[in-house]
Amino acid sequence: MSLVGSPEAGSRVDPAALGGGLPLPTDDRHLGGFDLLVVGASLQGISAALGAAAAGCRVLIVENSISPAPEIFEALALDVPLRVQVEWVTALELGVAVDPCGLHPARWKCALEDRLLEAGVELLYSLTPFAWQSGADGWKMALVGKSGRWWAEGKAVVEATPHPVFAAQFGRPPLARTSCSRRRIEFTEVDVQALETAGQVKGTADDPDWSWEKGPAGATHVFVDVLLASRGQLAEGYRHAGVVAERLRKNHPAFRHARLASIARLDLPENSADEASGRPVETDRAGYWYLGCRGRVSGDALKRVQSVNFQTLLRYPGCSGSGHLAVISKAVDVLVVGGGTCGASAAMAAAGNGAFTLVAERHAGLGGTGTTGGINSYWFGYRSGHNVRLTQRLRGLERDSHGEPVPHWKMRTWNVEQKKALLGELAAEAGVEIAADTQFVAALRNGQKVTGAWLLKDDRLLKVDAFVTVDATGDGDVAADAGVPFTYGTPRTGSTMWFTLTWLESPGRYRSNFTSSLDVGDARDFTRAVQSGRRRGVDAWDHAPMLSTRESRHITTDVQLTLTDQLLRREWPDTVAIAFSNHDVKGYTESPWLRIGLVPPNLRIEIPFRALIPKGWEGLLVTGKAMGATADGLPAIRMQADFENLGYATGLAAASAVSSRCPLRAVSVRDLQRLLTQEGNLPGNILERTHESSCPKVGQLRQFVAALDDRVSLQRFQDMKMGEVWDGPIPFVEIVAAGDLARALLVGELCNDRSPRRRMAARALAILGSPEAATVLLEEAWEHLGGSGLPSRSQPLHYAQAPPDQANMPELAYLLHALAMTRSPLALPIVDEVVKRMDATDEALRSSTSGLFDYVDAVCHIAESVGSPHALPALRGLQSHALWSRKCFRGAFQADWFEERKAFLELRIHTALAACGDSSASRVVEEYLNDSRRPIARHARLVMERLAAPSGASADPTPNAYGDFDGRCLVQYSRPSAATRKSASGSSSSVTPQTSQR
Repeated sequence: MSLVGSPEAGSRVDPAALGGGLPLPTDDRHLGGFDLLVVGASLQGISAALGAAAAGCRVLIVENSISPAPEIFEALALDVPLRVQVEWVTALELGVAVDPCGLHPARWKCALEDRLLEAGVELLYSLTPFAWQSGADGWKMALVGKSGRWWAEGKAVVEATPHPVFAAQFGRPPLARTSCSRRRIEFTEVDVQALETAGQVKGTADDPDWSWEKGPAGATHVFVDVLLASRGQLAEGYRHAGVVAERLRKNHPAFRHARLASIARLDLPENSADEASGRPVETDRAGYWYLGCRGRVSGDALKRVQSVNFQTLLRYPGCSGSGHLAVISKAVDVLVVGGGTCGASAAMAAAGNGAFTLVAERHAGLGGTGTTGGINSYWFGYRSGHNVRLTQRLRGLERDSHGEPVPHWKMRTWNVEQKKALLGELAAEAGVEIAADTQFVAALRNGQKVTGAWLLKDDRLLKVDAFVTVDATGDGDVAADAGVPFTYGTPRTGSTMWFTLTWLESPGRYRSNFTSSLDVGDARDFTRAVQSGRRRGVDAWDHAPMLSTRESRHITTDVQLTLTDQLLRREWPDTVAIAFSNHDVKGYTESPWLRIGLVPPNLRIEIPFRALIPKGWEGLLVTGKAMGATADGLPAIRMQADFENLGYATGLAAASAVSSRCPLRAVSVRDLQRLLTQEGNLPGNILERTHESSCPKVGQLRQFVAALDDRVSLQRFQDMKMGEVWDGPIPFVEIVAAGDLARALLVGELCNDRSPRRRMAARALAILGSPEAATVLLEEAWEHLGGSGLPSRSQPLHYAQAPPDQANMPELAYLLHALAMTRSPLALPIVDEVVKRMDATDEALRSSTSGLFDYVDAVCHIAESVGSPHALPALRGLQSHALWSRKCFRGAFQADWFEERKAFLELRIHTALAACGDSSASRVVEEYLNDSRRPIARHARLVMERLAAPSGASADPTPNAYGDFDGRCLVQYSRPSAATRKSASGSSSSVTPQTSQR
């Protein structure tokens, strides 16, 4: 049936918007058919889902946030009396201990999720309806969230949200509401004695009334409830509460040294009588019911919901129709989708330079990962320009900062609520229109041009036309929806860096964690990641309201940054930002550089404007994590400080296109660089330097080869303090990047038994895929096996955690990976020996020094590269270990993230088995195609695609196929000119690696 073509009168459709191409989900984006759809995971919504499930119904419950009972937890309504807690536990049959002081958020959220799972109810987070269809078979709801647009079908729908959307449109009489609302602010380290003595102290005449309650998290934990004069939008209440919080800290003695922990996203529940019935009310749409849930319900009310005859609820006369939320059209110069680390800065820069700018952020405040996500500190970063000004303003705002000023390169934390407030204030000063609590729905496009986006805010759809659209979602949501090509994770396994659901050890005290991967485009996998992450904090008080991804989609742009570019310190004619970091790869890497032992040093990295422009598309800039970079090119350029500056450059470019009314590719990069230099984002010499685009001459290559030294590990490059930067060539990299030009020189060293560079030359030849390097590599590898067992990692590697992390491997594992790159069958005997010596224990696998994970991966790498049946006995011996056998998972979530890493190894083993001719291995891989951990399933799909390819295609590719090398780098690459190097470091760079410089 046509949704847009025949809207119903009750759908409040703006007639002017009809025919505007409302973006419905495609047929393949279907969550399935259910008896009952519950919209909103409030306590009453959960109760309805449990009651329907007990009556034999298939139930799906969708929730806009990532928390069950949002009317409690997102309103910070934790001061629940013991009696009410007992009633809830009894009514919902929860396995959670009650506490006289109030609710413990993490424990209650887990208990509610566990109860739904136990009852067979499916819960999906970050989904909300925006359109509907109904017919003889029931309802079909169009849903949207972080994972995109989806269909879900149900014979009946129960809406159980604090603010009814469709129920209000379907004739449900408005519930009695007070004219005012209360928004809660959470503080810790409050002087409660002073608060009890002084009471309320008004800072200015227009301060609203407020009251306070003791919180459940200790003697200094306090809630302040602010009375708002009217019921505005969610975001407006959030902003106003933030103003009150700052006034309290300035003017009230009890809050002078308090820490602002959190501001509630939702108003506190009301205690209105019409909420207490606990009975679904049918609207004038047959089969669509509403449960009021603004009040703090009793246990009896929850029991009444469960006692409803849901089988009767599902039987109704068919009523065909369709509709969607009201549509409001708007036109702007620049639309920034995503108000996070990049997006907030992009919006400020665009508006500050004259462009009418709207920023749409799906959370209550700006800042994204650095605020809502709880990652409240900088890790590395090139501190300059916009980032420095932002930091200075933030430090001036924070009075609970950590002591004396520290060097810019050291870590310090900030208060997430204060940074949200600062970003909102700066954006408002620049003239940005902020649409908080606003969800991206779909891209507007005209052919290969993006012209804006559909957005969802509160109970209406926004159709925003824009001259320039900035995709600052972090995951390339806008670009992917428009149809721009992208890759996801690494080329061969689809691995990404790990996400974090940051836990709060206590209110306002955040601690990040690195666990596993997720598929942001899959609603079920997104929910699995949330529920898994919620269980990965030991005794956490709560978790951040945002799941933060480190890596997902890599949008195809005019230039794709590679790790090779970075190691060569490549200069670009259109540089618009500079990043600075170690190679912070939190997860598995396929990079031949890292696999061979070259863990990169701290580098300054240039980011070109072309890496922000989707290839073949116009009207769209992609900034942040989804920008044009390979999987191995992203880790070092994703620091928050650098993304704030990159966002600023993106906004300047968008404003420049608007002012000139020109396509993005026609923006004057020189003018853009001049502005960024004036702002302090770029160094002044960027406008003066010249570019050389040629390979080193043979004489230079001889010098680079002469600088190699077998006595010094390649890992030495990463042995740097956080404030140090590598400023000089890396001879090993220069040689390999020269490709065939250097091959003869390397072979010469290889043939010289007395050469002090023989073994290093062998590694360089291995990356180039030369089988003649195998003999020398084997000679060195066997030396490492002189003792018993397998050698552990001895070289210290900074910041490395549980494997696989930062390419943290024993030296022997690096040698095995190098042997794999040669594809020589001479390596098979050492595979047998390594497998025999493995101590396959859970403790060894989790150890950051044993190298067990890396040894398994490396021998599989050799076997897959060689593809010989002679490797099968060793692989079958590896396969026999129970530690990584039968790890396919079909459940809802896993608390132990190492189970995913074990499954990864099982797939690696069976991939190698299949490559060596074991026909039964593919059956295990096929089982993983339906694994509920979608990144694992994607890994299996990529393996099956290679196995189905023509003979020989499944073998380990040449290094160039990893996406880490750029074809131009092997023939021709841009090197910093001598004048540039002298200007940057004060002296010409020598051929020998320089001592790192602060």
